[in-house]
Amino acid sequence: MKKIFTLIALAFVASAFAQTPTTADTAKVDTFKHWKSSFMFGINIGASNFSNNWQGGGVSNYALGSLLNTSAKYKSRDSLFRWENTLNLQYGVQRNKGQGMRKSADLIFFDSKLSCQFSKSWSGFFGLTFLSQFARGYEYSTDVGGAELRNRISSFMSPGYLTEALGFEYKPAPYFSARIGLGATRQTFVLDQSLYNNIDTVRYGVPVGDRLRNELGFQLLLDFNKDIFKNVNLKARYMGFANYSSLSLNKLDHRFDVILTAKVNRFINVNFATIFLYDFDQVEAWQHSEVFSLGIQYKVGN
Repeated sequence: MKKIFTLIALAFVASAFAQTPTTADTAKVDTFKHWKSSFMFGINIGASNFSNNWQGGGVSNYALGSLLNTSAKYKSRDSLFRWENTLNLQYGVQRNKGQGMRKSADLIFFDSKLSCQFSKSWSGFFGLTFLSQFARGYEYSTDVGGAELRNRISSFMSPGYLTEALGFEYKPAPYFSARIGLGATRQTFVLDQSLYNNIDTVRYGVPVGDRLRNELGFQLLLDFNKDIFKNVNLKARYMGFANYSSLSLNKLDHRFDVILTAKVNRFINVNFATIFLYDFDQVEAWQHSEVFSLGIQYKVGN
């Protein structure tokens, strides 16, 4: 974990220093061109309310979410070498009438990539990605009396995924890229040992008593980010991983994130986010989530 946060700090500190004015005007212009950074913070809200005698059905609820997206990207003078860093953080909660507070979003995602371009659309790259969550996650049920029960199934770094990949990147357009990691290693962390019970002795592929699992495999990462209509932006990211020791169609991990944002004005946006996830070390079935919200966002960048 210290290495991850050190990389994040170095990336953004380097970006800040690169943009610090020097005594020579030409140096100021050159260093500014080499670094590009952005920062976006948003708060999403949602609510619905029904009277007790509402015959159409429905449950009163409210939701609050927050997100932070930031990036720092370096490009050499000849544009052959690039260092790109992205950090995405999300956290949200919701409360339905008659239930306790529950999470609606929870994400920590960091990606760092060094690349060297050798043709118009192809580059060699080394990349590092990290994925986890902030808070504890629960599985909910009710007892015979109707009281709510919850069973903890996840928490920070339980699981946590750190992947290092070496391979090739195909980028035919500024809004799309495909990273093919032929040599990828993935570490799966389960630091919270209380997640294990007498029945399940393996959690997220990590046996009880261990806190780390190492895998060697193949990684595919696809990124799409484009304004598809005026004031409408589509962001999509696919991450796939296959362990070389168990290559088969039912042993591939998939994660597909999509965010559709419609800008109402400079600060207000309407957002739709969905995630499709398949990880046979979690559940041998597709997982799916959706969030629709009205958001207030503030963005700065050069």
